[in-house]
Amino acid sequence: MVRSLMGSTLSRRLSIQVFIVAFLLALVTSSIQISTDLNREKERIDQTVHQILAMMSHSAALATYQLDKQLAEEVMDSLFAYGPIRWASLKDDFGHELASRSALHDTHVTDALAVWLLGRQTDYQIQLEMHKSKPQPVGFLTVQLDGPRIAGDFLLRALLTLLDIMVRTIGLSFILTLLFHLRLTKPLKSMIDDLDHTGPHDATRTGIHPPKGHENDELGELAAHMHSMLTQYRQVLGESLQNEARLRAVVNALPDLVFLVSKEGRCLEMLTTHEELLRNYALQTPGHTLERLFIYDQAEKLQNAITRTLITGRLQTLTFSITGRDKAYTFEARLTPFGQSGGQQPDSVVMVARDITTQQDAVNQLKDQLHFQNVLLDNIPTPVFHKDSNGRYLGCNKAFEDVLGFDSEQLVGKTVFDIVQQDLARHYDQSDQFLFLNGGKQSYETVLTYADGLRHDIILNKGVFYNNNGEIAGLVGVIQDITDRKAMENQLRQARKMEAVGTLAGGIAHDFNNILSAILGFTELTFNQVPQESRAYRNLQQVYDAGNRARDLVKRLLDFSRPSDVGMVAMDPITVIRDALTLLRATLPSSIQIITDIPKMELLVRADPTQLQQVMMNLCTNAARAMRKDQGGSLTVTVKRQEIREELPNALHKGNYICISVQDTGCGIPTHHLEHIFDPFFTTSKLGEGTGLGLSVVHGIVHKHGGTVTVESEIGVGSVFRVYLPTLERGFDAPPPPKPAQLGEIPQGIPEASIMLVDDEPDVLEAAQLQLKRAGFYVQPFQNPLHAWEAFQRQPDAYDLIITDHNMPGMVGSQLAKLILQLRDDIPIILCTGYSEELDEEQAKAMGIQAYLMKPLLGKELVHEATRLLT
Repeated sequence: MVRSLMGSTLSRRLSIQVFIVAFLLALVTSSIQISTDLNREKERIDQTVHQILAMMSHSAALATYQLDKQLAEEVMDSLFAYGPIRWASLKDDFGHELASRSALHDTHVTDALAVWLLGRQTDYQIQLEMHKSKPQPVGFLTVQLDGPRIAGDFLLRALLTLLDIMVRTIGLSFILTLLFHLRLTKPLKSMIDDLDHTGPHDATRTGIHPPKGHENDELGELAAHMHSMLTQYRQVLGESLQNEARLRAVVNALPDLVFLVSKEGRCLEMLTTHEELLRNYALQTPGHTLERLFIYDQAEKLQNAITRTLITGRLQTLTFSITGRDKAYTFEARLTPFGQSGGQQPDSVVMVARDITTQQDAVNQLKDQLHFQNVLLDNIPTPVFHKDSNGRYLGCNKAFEDVLGFDSEQLVGKTVFDIVQQDLARHYDQSDQFLFLNGGKQSYETVLTYADGLRHDIILNKGVFYNNNGEIAGLVGVIQDITDRKAMENQLRQARKMEAVGTLAGGIAHDFNNILSAILGFTELTFNQVPQESRAYRNLQQVYDAGNRARDLVKRLLDFSRPSDVGMVAMDPITVIRDALTLLRATLPSSIQIITDIPKMELLVRADPTQLQQVMMNLCTNAARAMRKDQGGSLTVTVKRQEIREELPNALHKGNYICISVQDTGCGIPTHHLEHIFDPFFTTSKLGEGTGLGLSVVHGIVHKHGGTVTVESEIGVGSVFRVYLPTLERGFDAPPPPKPAQLGEIPQGIPEASIMLVDDEPDVLEAAQLQLKRAGFYVQPFQNPLHAWEAFQRQPDAYDLIITDHNMPGMVGSQLAKLILQLRDDIPIILCTGYSEELDEEQAKAMGIQAYLMKPLLGKELVHEATRLLT
């Protein structure tokens, strides 16, 4: 029975626990009891000693008072009749001992206990007194208790009490252990036996039954719950097996490889069992590290992915390669943690790897195609972009990035409102929305501000593209910059305008020269009729000078509007500069003052006079336009020599130069515009005020002449342009300057020489006729060239000289000269013209015309040329 009780671990542990608890309870109870008895024993001893001393105090006091030693001995006998007394002494009030006695005592183990029980001080003493009229001390009675004897008696009683309690405790423990075995351990053992004989796969056993007598208590409930759990476990296990079979079927049906991999990278289990699939990839058996499955440099890559999966507990992806039977395969793997339970970190991962070799090859081909397309787009100089159907940019080429200053990555996801001004953005967005709704293409002209801050004219071509479902997915746009084209169109229009102006100027010059011819001619005729000291002569002199200035002005105007074919010649630039300023004065408002600092100097440059004049006109016109904005100012033109002693960054070499500076007091040029100021088509003027060609033409002409042009400007102060042209060394001769018109006597002609004079202007005809007649010539005038030709046909030998105008109605002078020369080729002809684009001096002389004179004609020039040809 005892063996059965103690054989069970639960019974043994319960028995030991019950015994320990009971023993501790007994020990505590005994201690409390002994402590209580000890306190009571101390009180009893103390009371007993005091009672004895009180009873003996009268006899002891009488003995000490009478000094009766016999009575004192009797008192000692009475005291030692009480067992616990060990020693006693009786003394009088002077300290003389009357009697004393002590009991024999051996050292015993109870001495120490006596000290603990009674303390070290065990003496009791009382003062003896005689009572008469008042108390009178007569001596002292002292006793000492026998502590070891008292302690031994108490110890014996305490041991008996403790033994009694221990026996009762052991008996109670045995009884409780027996009850535990019968009511708990044995029923549990029975339930365990039932559980041992009931397997999860054995459905024939009914399960766990409640022990007899315990159907309605906790053990019965435990048995019922265990029976229910076992039933559920069987059901769950069956479902789990079915799920496992289903999962394995799915795994085997997948084209993927499924591994169970340890945290060290070892293949714990190959979940894929499809043999053909495994043979195709030449996979190793489970237990080998996956390093053998990879191309050599990817083992660390796998280990890092496993570590990240286990630490984060999240899905990780990995791309790797394995070597198959005939080639390398690329896989995309997904790793998830496995084996996590009880809050512990998982120790393995499930890796599902899919063969993406074909897809990867397709992706690589697509990447190559995209790379080629991107390279192709980036090498297209035209900006190209594309958007989705929401108007967000999907990408662009390099030209578009350069135009707007956005990287392709910065552009993606933005809308047109993020990159251009809001008013333009709304216009662009409306056209985009129309395309998204209606499809098709668009092409329209607009403006766009580039990254350099300049506005460019563009043609925006846009068209939609579709997805696989035939829905509009977005649009593609191409920006065609037409700024240069429009500038060239403006240049062409300007050139045509200048051509028209030149033509108009020629026509006006022709008529104006005829008017001047009449004015100058009749003035010359009148000079000889008025005394030189008279006021009228001085007035005529003023008229004559004004006419000559008008003549020079018309000549310069015609030179400026007529194409030049002079080319590069050695010339005096001072003359060209002065002529340009003369023309400029007639076009500037009076609010702009022209200041010149052009000293007299002899120097030559190799230049085209017309182009040099164009440089001056462009620089001065730009300066005047800058000052018109500020309602006037001063235009200062300075010319000086300058020697360059060392090479300068502005491409000037060592040598001697002429420096022409044009300075204005206008608004100035912004600093960020200075670097573009000589670029073609760059202009800060408003639309219609300029073509943007002036300064670029200046720059080109000056560099063509071997010089350079610089600019300095300050906002609110003005600008200064400096043109440096290299001067020629000595040894070059400049063409002689034109001689100014001088008033003088008309020379005498050849008497009786007959001249045919033809001009459609009657005033010019009359003035020339009078001048020639005064010189002695015989003149026959004709206002109609047809009449002149008829007269010459009738009498070709009647004339010695033909003087004819060129621009005449019915027949031009060159046609008349040609007909006359056909009839008589030896007759000299003078052709006069105010302006002619069809015939110049060389062409006229090639036809046989001996002299070519420009109107307005001075009398002495006409007479001099006629005399020269007739002699």
